[in-house]
Amino acid sequence: MNRFIFVTFIILIILVLLYAIKYFINDDDFCLDTGYCKEGMSLNTEYGQIVVNQESCIKHNGEWILNKKYCKFK
Repeated sequence: MNRFIFVTFIILIILVLLYAIKYFINDDDFCLDTGYCKEGMSLNTEYGQIVVNQESCIKHNGEWILNKKYCKFK
């Protein structure tokens, strides 16, 4: 019985952590930290303000990841 409660508690903690990671990490911070920017984000660049999409990604020397709809800026 104690083992069941312990395992249930661990699973609950893992689920809470996964929820926090998914919903509380800011897309803007992720973009600035990694260079992977989500489609539709508005960014201030050396070329002025752009909205991330396939066209703007390629135009500004990024790599468009089609299946994820992200741009990897170098």
